[in-house]
Amino acid sequence: MGVTRLRWLLGGAIVALSLVVGVRALVTYLGHGLWVASSAVAVLCTIAVGGFVQLGLARRRVARELAGLATEPPQGALLDARRTHLEAIRASGGAPEREALAAATAAEETGRAYLGRYFVAVTVLVGLVGTFAGLMETLRGVAPLLSDDASSTLRLLAAPLGGLEVTFGASIVGVLVTLALALVQGDLVLAEELALARLEERTMHLLIPSLWPPSEGAGERAVRELSALRLELRESLERSMRGVGERVAAASGRELSRVAREVERLLDASAAKSAASVEAGLRGAVDEARALLAPLVADGAARLHELRDGIAAAATNAGEAIAGAAARSTAALSTTAERASD
Repeated sequence: MGVTRLRWLLGGAIVALSLVVGVRALVTYLGHGLWVASSAVAVLCTIAVGGFVQLGLARRRVARELAGLATEPPQGALLDARRTHLEAIRASGGAPEREALAAATAAEETGRAYLGRYFVAVTVLVGLVGTFAGLMETLRGVAPLLSDDASSTLRLLAAPLGGLEVTFGASIVGVLVTLALALVQGDLVLAEELALARLEERTMHLLIPSLWPPSEGAGERAVRELSALRLELRESLERSMRGVGERVAAASGRELSRVAREVERLLDASAAKSAASVEAGLRGAVDEARALLAPLVADGAARLHELRDGIAAAATNAGEAIAGAAARSTAALSTTAERASD
């Protein structure tokens, strides 16, 4: 704040100096009848006072805005206008564009002190108008002397040198006014930039979050949509995988059934062929065994007949021997009995 006050005090001092130089230049111009130059100096004095006052009022307004933006809660015309604009955007269903809002506000602030900025740009040109008017008067006095053959060199130089007294007065005033207004205008520009920066900071961290909560922001909505989409995609994939699995299982079951039937048919055919082959083999083996065993059986049967005849003969002989032995035993017993009775 101290630097700001120093700038404006220095600017005011330069304006006062330009007024003093302007008044003296105006008196000189009026004394020589230079109405164009006199008008230029008068305009410069008016620009000095009017531009300084307008830039000062603009600087005071920006100072109020800075003070309002620094309070808690913040306030001020800039913040109220920004809040109204954001509420209108929200009511229309739109989303704020920070760069566009900042550019619009900066353009409005630039237009508020446009006249003061214009004065800074034109003061030197107005001073040149007075300078050119003084030069024209000087050259007007030199032209008759150049056409006079009796004029000496000193007399020819005296007229232009005398005109230089009034020639550059307007330019000096213009330069002084430009220095003063440019100094205070620079301070105004710095203050405006600071106010706009604080406004944007309050907008981003206070106004927009209050009107567009974080849950309603584009980023948060995008995250929610992506989460919902991911969940839906996962469920869709699960359903698709289940459907694919069921279809694959059904197809696999049908294919396995078909393969099982085909294998069973092949096994049955193989079994039938194997049974027929086995049966044929068995029959052949039986025939071969029968052919081999027939002689053996016949020989065995003959030997059995022979054995049976031998056994019968032996039995007969044994019976006869037993009968003879019994008869002899009976006779012996009879003889013994008779002897005993005697």
